[in-house]
Amino acid sequence: MFDRLVLQMLKNAKRGLLRGSQSIKRKIGKSERIADAEYDAVKGESERLENCLATMNMHLALLDECFTNLSKTMSNVRQDIDAYQSLLNEVKARDIIPHQTVRYDNNMLRQLHALQAQLDAMVIAPTTTLLRNTLIEPIKSDLENVRQIHPMHSQYQKSELEFDYYREKVAQFDPEKNKKPDALPMLQRKMDQKQQKLKQISDSNKGFMVQTLISSHRSFDALTNAMVEMVCQLATNICAVTQPKPIRNDYEPYPRLEQSTSSVSYSSDVNVGVLDEPKEDLTVVKLKVNYSQ
Repeated sequence: MFDRLVLQMLKNAKRGLLRGSQSIKRKIGKSERIADAEYDAVKGESERLENCLATMNMHLALLDECFTNLSKTMSNVRQDIDAYQSLLNEVKARDIIPHQTVRYDNNMLRQLHALQAQLDAMVIAPTTTLLRNTLIEPIKSDLENVRQIHPMHSQYQKSELEFDYYREKVAQFDPEKNKKPDALPMLQRKMDQKQQKLKQISDSNKGFMVQTLISSHRSFDALTNAMVEMVCQLATNICAVTQPKPIRNDYEPYPRLEQSTSSVSYSSDVNVGVLDEPKEDLTVVKLKVNYSQ
């Protein structure tokens, strides 16, 4: 039992050493080969561009969500206004409060209704359209283009490992162990083929990444101008909606105070129902109320 355990431990150690030696060989092989500094630089810039686009796309999506929620809120407010107007009409029909007050409140509600519609039409809808069509969609397109680099770079890494494999085979070739006369030339041909393939993939990837970077930078200029336009238009529209307007005050909500030099009197005709116990009917009485200082 103990012997088996020791034997298993030795096998595990041997596998670990083998994996470590292979990893070291790959690292040594890469360090000996002349690194493609231009490829690494372009790849790093592409990664930074991708992170920037992804962050901007996330923030614009949050902004779009805010305007969507604002639009829903304004729609709910409009429904509340409609419901309150309906309630006022019922109140007016039942003579619960003076018709004069109902007309005044209805007038104010109509103005609020118009302001809500103007805000939705001039601020929310145009900003949402500009945000989605001019900013979010182009950024998504640029982000998709940049992310095409990932499979291309994976292909580059695979070709790089294949080239390193055959290069190590050539470097470690032992003619004593392999006496075939064409063994070394065959390995060298495969190594040259892998190296040529690696160079082709590298040049193709660099060309695509550079073109993507140029296109994205141009797109960034357009996006920046669009953002400035959106903010300016948003500010203009908000000012147009919220600028002071004369409020129609055609109806007096309550009776007016009549002021004189000696006293202030509040006059109103009030219908008061007085219960007459013997006859049990309502008698209308006119009251004149004066408040003197």
